[in-house]
Amino acid sequence: MASAAPPAASSSSSNGRRCELSLDDRDSFFSIRDGVQCQCRQERNWGGARATLGAFAGRVYYEAKVCDEGLCRVGWSTLAASYDLGTDRHSFGYGSTGKKSHARQFDSYGEEYRKGDVIGCLFDGSEGTLVFSKNGKVFPTAFQLPQYLRGQVLYPAICLKNAEMRLNFGDSPFAFGPPSGYMGVGQAPADVTASAAAAAAAIGANSSERLPLCLVLEPSRDLAEQTHNCFQQYSKYLTAPSLSSVLLVGGMDAGPQLRALKAGAEIVVGTPGRVMDFVETGRLPLDKVPLSCCGTQSVKLHAIGADPCPAHSVST
Repeated sequence: MASAAPPAASSSSSNGRRCELSLDDRDSFFSIRDGVQCQCRQERNWGGARATLGAFAGRVYYEAKVCDEGLCRVGWSTLAASYDLGTDRHSFGYGSTGKKSHARQFDSYGEEYRKGDVIGCLFDGSEGTLVFSKNGKVFPTAFQLPQYLRGQVLYPAICLKNAEMRLNFGDSPFAFGPPSGYMGVGQAPADVTASAAAAAAAIGANSSERLPLCLVLEPSRDLAEQTHNCFQQYSKYLTAPSLSSVLLVGGMDAGPQLRALKAGAEIVVGTPGRVMDFVETGRLPLDKVPLSCCGTQSVKLHAIGADPCPAHSVST
């Protein structure tokens, strides 16, 4: 990796959209200043956020500098991911303890990092790879994107625990220039990037077209996740029409689940508690559900006046 880079143009110069940490896509206790300086002063909880601009192709890069001691994790995620980076199937992280993480699997990677270190985050859309660097030292490939995420928009993401970092998407000169062929995510052309605002607008426009058609209730989070994963595997073989599944379970941030539901999904898999919450608050419409698989789990929903098991139901 080159030890120096020419001054970077403004992160909004090439695509007309500024890349910064989003005030609308973060934990409530996660503080953002000037779009790039961020901190979380929680000692027991992780707090996270995503950037306003992501990429689905090309080769893009951003840097994150550790500003004080604490626990940090940087990487990439889709809009459906939790803010707890690297703990679900839609996000990938590299932590200050020298661990990479995806779907709550933590493996040794690279080196530990601390105050003063600069972490580089590289996404190669053509190869479907994620790589990280520390102070210009590039580590081996951390992740090969699974097929279900190829072509999806990945946004720069960060989560902290009692720590502070400063991000650079290309709005100022990089501390360590990216490898040849990469550019700052904020400088990438519009044909390989997408803004979170545009994605949200598309979600609002299309959500009425893809209402849930099937509800599957499971008695535990583990079983719900297994069932959801099976539907995701099946969906790879269905393209016209496509099939999408949303997981609604407790113990996870409800925000990403709501966004995934608004994006449109034919199948909802969940546990009674979280499904009840979504039904009671009007976030999960059941009037278009002709098929459900619920068995004894439906009793709790009947108690609030919802009928998750219509005529075409499967007992479990």
